Amino acid sequence: MILNPGQIIAFRYEIIEEIGSGGMSIVYRARDTKLFRDVSLKVMRPEHMESEEFIDRFHTEARAIASLNHANIVNVYDVGNEDGINFIVMEYVDGSTLKELINKKAPFNDISMLGVANQIAIALAHAHEAGIVHRDIKPQNILVMNTGVVKVTDFGIAVSARANARRNSEDDHGTTMGSVHYISPEQACNDPVDPRSDLYSLGIVMYEMMTGDLPFDGESAEDIAAMHIETKLPDLRQFNPETDEAVIRLIKTLTNKLPERRYQTAAEAAAIMQMAMTNSANTPDAPEAEPIAEAPPAPPIRRRPPRPIMRPDDGRQKLKERLVIAIAVLLAIGIMGAVVWVVAPWFQSNGDGEPRIVQIPDIVGLPFDDAENTLRDEYLVINMLREEYNEEHPAGYIIWMNFNPGGNVFIGTVIDVTVSLGTGLVAVPDIVALEIGYAEGMLANLPFYIEETGFAYHGTIPLNHILSQTPAHGTMVARGTTIRVVVSGGAEIVQIPVPNLVGMAEDGAIARLMELGLSVGVIHEMHHADVAAGIVLNQNMNTGRMVPDGTAIGFTVSMGPAPTPDPTEPPDDPNGPDPDENGDPDTPGNGENGEPFIPEPDEPENGDEPVIPPLGSYPLFLSPSPPAGLTRFELELARVMPTGDLQSEFIAIVYVHELPLVVDVEGSGNVEFVVFINGSPVGSQVVNFDE
Repeated sequence: MILNPGQIIAFRYEIIEEIGSGGMSIVYRARDTKLFRDVSLKVMRPEHMESEEFIDRFHTEARAIASLNHANIVNVYDVGNEDGINFIVMEYVDGSTLKELINKKAPFNDISMLGVANQIAIALAHAHEAGIVHRDIKPQNILVMNTGVVKVTDFGIAVSARANARRNSEDDHGTTMGSVHYISPEQACNDPVDPRSDLYSLGIVMYEMMTGDLPFDGESAEDIAAMHIETKLPDLRQFNPETDEAVIRLIKTLTNKLPERRYQTAAEAAAIMQMAMTNSANTPDAPEAEPIAEAPPAPPIRRRPPRPIMRPDDGRQKLKERLVIAIAVLLAIGIMGAVVWVVAPWFQSNGDGEPRIVQIPDIVGLPFDDAENTLRDEYLVINMLREEYNEEHPAGYIIWMNFNPGGNVFIGTVIDVTVSLGTGLVAVPDIVALEIGYAEGMLANLPFYIEETGFAYHGTIPLNHILSQTPAHGTMVARGTTIRVVVSGGAEIVQIPVPNLVGMAEDGAIARLMELGLSVGVIHEMHHADVAAGIVLNQNMNTGRMVPDGTAIGFTVSMGPAPTPDPTEPPDDPNGPDPDENGDPDTPGNGENGEPFIPEPDEPENGDEPVIPPLGSYPLFLSPSPPAGLTRFELELARVMPTGDLQSEFIAIVYVHELPLVVDVEGSGNVEFVVFINGSPVGSQVVNFDE
């Protein structure tokens, strides 16, 4: 669906104009009618609405950016779906893409290029520390504000390091490929990626900024990918001879074919860039830094028109013209002087020809209009020189004048004054318990800044919500004050070792679990010839394994020896034996020599593998209780493997009103599944697929 100006999405975001588009989505500038600010509204293209792959990529981007909070990364404010329209609400960036600037300004000089690249590297360092690999760094995904601030965007194919470690490499086939002109060799080979892959792409972007051209190009994507794998990076000096040697080394290191020979972290690369900028700035021959924003055109050069060639018999005429002009000027000066001589003494006199003098009234503390009238009564003129905040006088009152009251001046004198803008103090709003992203959006329209100073666990305030603020709510502070906040890390997860329940009575096992803060899982029963009834035979988790408090531990209880069947009683068959298949029903057995017939298990034929029973399927109802106040979160279901590792089965961004969710899982035997909210375990469930 193409959105039109004036259309409102989610009863809040009013479409203003389309500002960009790509293969997956269309981006609009919209107005947030609740917070009164412009935002970027990214909407999935209609042709992709039915594609699970594109929907997953769209939600991946929302999850990836929402987990990040950095000045060089575009912020995500909201995500949702309305009438089939998947949308992400992001920070609106007033500026250009780096690709547009490259087309206009390349080749960049060293300082300009390093200034942009350093901000990209710092953004990547923040993302990598949060476990996010971008995988599609290119100039089209870098926004440069008119102030020169760089913002990284479009995390559509980003991947978390945690999820990437748990999935098999073949699961990523077809999704690891970023933009082929900027992909790393490992991406081109469809091998697993890590943060060093983003650094390779950054090096290609830096090369393009320095030359205006891409290092590798070809007729097909396959040709270009092969060049990233095999072809040496072209010599940058051929295209930009002024490039400093340190910059060349930096780009070569970033674009090394082997990840282990690149810089190993974005933070390390950013530090090298900062040193290169410092060295370039201290070098006498270094080019001056150019502003990233588009500079206004230079004014046209004004040239003096050529003088006409003077003929010898034109000299008298020119001299006569100059004399006429000089006389006219002298006459004008004389007339003006006469007027001043006659009028000024009359205007500034007391009637006797003496200049009139008045006493300056005190206007400090008066409203501007009253001060103006007071001076006018004395034939004096007021001039508002400036305005500034003042704690003593209300807004619009005079707080300073350039003459001392009571002094004498001529009438007509201009009195300069400073006018109060008010105290400049504003009350600090209450942002405790608000989600940090929402608080930032609210303060963006108020004269405050916000800074996270730490986090702490809390039993009732949800993850990423504000625990405390400084200054406190209601404090009167100057405009532009920074409010420092401590953010909740959610409820602290207490890890408890799984106890050994084997050999305990069932009641004792239950009591032990409750005593430790664990819960009781599924209890199974089975006959055992050597263990008395009511005694625990085994448990579904290994002893000593650390699990979150509240985790359900299941176990199996013995029913004692199985009852011995009475050989004199006929088999429990309501229809009786079948003589055609089992022989004479009167004989004690129906096999050879009168022995009882016992069916044999299926044997493999011709050396084939034994038949494996099909896996069972089970619908899991996911209805966890999220922390208070949390309405949207990441819900994940993971399978506990026999090794104790976790394998993700399901992950999605969900709203509370969408619960419960039903997820079909498959397996055999007893399998434990763990539920996570925003990466923190909140419960588990054991499924017996054999029942």
